Amino acid sequence: MAERSARRLVRPSRRRTARLSPVWGTLGRHWLDVARYADSDGYEKDNPRPYAWRWRERGINALNDNMPFDEFTIEQIAGDLLPGATLEQHVATGFHRNTLINREGGTDPEEDRVKRTVDRTNTLGNVWLGMTVGCAQCHSHKYDPLPQKEYYQLYAFFNTLAEPDIGAPLPHQREEYRIAKAEFDEEHRPFEDAIAQYEREKLDAALAQWEQANGTAAPVWEILKPESVTAKKGTTLEVLDDGSVFASGEHPGRQEVYTLACNTGLKDITGLRIETLTDDRLPGEGPGRGPLGNFHITRFDVEAAPADGSAEPVKVELAHPLATFSESGHDIANAINNSPTNGWSISPRVGERHLATFKAKTPFGFEGGTRITVNLWQSSVLRPFHGLGRFRISVTTQTTEEEQPLPLLGITDVIASTISTPAEQRSSMMQQDLKDYYRMVDPELAKLREAAEAHNKTAPENPYETAKAQVVEEMKSPRKTHLLLRGDFLSPDDEVSANTPSAFVPLEPHGETPDRLDLARWLVNPGHPLTARVTVNRIWSRYFGEGIVPTVQDFGTQGAKPSHPQLLDWLDHDDFLQTLGRPASRVATELLCPLVRRIPRGHAGSRDAFRQGRSKIEARQPRNPKRQRGTNRSLTFASSLTLRVTIELVPTGLLQSETLNGPAHSGGVVVRGPQTCYGKSA
Repeated sequence: MAERSARRLVRPSRRRTARLSPVWGTLGRHWLDVARYADSDGYEKDNPRPYAWRWRERGINALNDNMPFDEFTIEQIAGDLLPGATLEQHVATGFHRNTLINREGGTDPEEDRVKRTVDRTNTLGNVWLGMTVGCAQCHSHKYDPLPQKEYYQLYAFFNTLAEPDIGAPLPHQREEYRIAKAEFDEEHRPFEDAIAQYEREKLDAALAQWEQANGTAAPVWEILKPESVTAKKGTTLEVLDDGSVFASGEHPGRQEVYTLACNTGLKDITGLRIETLTDDRLPGEGPGRGPLGNFHITRFDVEAAPADGSAEPVKVELAHPLATFSESGHDIANAINNSPTNGWSISPRVGERHLATFKAKTPFGFEGGTRITVNLWQSSVLRPFHGLGRFRISVTTQTTEEEQPLPLLGITDVIASTISTPAEQRSSMMQQDLKDYYRMVDPELAKLREAAEAHNKTAPENPYETAKAQVVEEMKSPRKTHLLLRGDFLSPDDEVSANTPSAFVPLEPHGETPDRLDLARWLVNPGHPLTARVTVNRIWSRYFGEGIVPTVQDFGTQGAKPSHPQLLDWLDHDDFLQTLGRPASRVATELLCPLVRRIPRGHAGSRDAFRQGRSKIEARQPRNPKRQRGTNRSLTFASSLTLRVTIELVPTGLLQSETLNGPAHSGGVVVRGPQTCYGKSA
């Protein structure tokens, strides 16, 4: 009879489990607590996090869908590293973005980054290991087997993270946009066809007439041919014959800085111009290296010095930026506002030549020549790298009214030279450069483009630009990790590599260097002594107000002993989380819910009372044993359910008092009793 009762207890019907799934999702708020979820940064500024909800949505949906807890764990820790990772798996890594962020004036960015990395390490220890690993940040753990070196080996898994915000619209937003975009593209096609037809049939004749009228025009812009070009992250930069720079090689990650050093004999230079040029070697013909040819310039810095090196460079202050086109929300003004993420982009008008001018607040230049150094910062806020693919820098001495920007157009010295060269003697590059320039000044083509641009403003809003998610990913060039003496980020000591604590099962990396995916799989390894117990104990505590191990986040030698260690073993290894391949909600649907359903309607411990009194239970110190034994209606759910569990499980022997200090389970890993979870005497 007892065996049949136990089977009924742990095998609820499919109908009952399915109906209870959304209830489990609402309990996801407890997961938000342990994941330290917040929709603002904290500290004095406490800036809002407008995209934090996206991670929360993913977590609750995963729980509602009864995602196996091992899959849930892997996604939260390393969803971005899964083969063929989906958008939702990337979103799940927002778990790591729930740290405090200090944006107060005078804050050391590196110190704050280290604090965030420490928080991620400590949270992993609390949530999955039930360990106070943070004690080892400054010194080897005094009570549990975690040397300081092993703490920083665990820390190393999180020391190589970049923190981008990526476009992450919900499925219904993506589908609505797909339909609306298809309708818009159909309406927009005639505008694009008109431009293509004009370029095919009339552009060459118009260019010939323009050449005759401008054969003796004086150049307005002088193209700077770089004498040296470098890229901070290793992009290959090549200077072409027309003075432009072409970028190639492996993508450097999310940030790159191009540095160009150029000499000119001009004085009284009033400003600079950047031309972004198309090239058939670039995606969508460029001018950027983004997947569709876009780019994102976040800073345009200029310094000037005497060409002979007789004085130190001085920064050239820029103002009144102007561009032929700017993407919505990514105006050219962002290129000189010193923001590390805001910048200038040109989507959707990729595959076109674009210009931008910057006026010097004070004219500059030196006798005997001027050496101009230009730094182009590109820090992509999108997942792929959005750097420049081909571009060219020019300077001018032309003046304008005080508050007026410099002109975008105007013949360069190279164009003037091309016009004066007989057509049969021009190189293909010279001819193409001339044609590209004329495309920008042709009045008829400009009218067609204005009409197309006006229609573009009616395009549906791209949800990938408005609905984002905070995620993490691996840096292209990982940082080295050092043990920090006394936990001080200014006192690095020996270098360490990523690894897991030696007190547990060994790590099994899938490559030469362990990564977060290896760490996540290590946590859900069936042989791991802690993850399953810590998880099921936390779930138990949510229902009864106290875990089987009362110190939910400390299973170590200083934590409390489990009240019923064999029950903890049974929950872990007897059809619950043995392999972590089953939903964590089964603790609720297969154990607790059947018991609650057997309590008669109207009883103080029934489902009705549970719905009415749950918030009161938590609000009135559920860990206070005197309150738990009281007769207050709002507290009787926990006591009644505890009693019911006792009645149902006593025949199995799992709750008998003599099991308080019971032996280890058959796997040989001691949980708590006379020994600790590490197998050492308490």
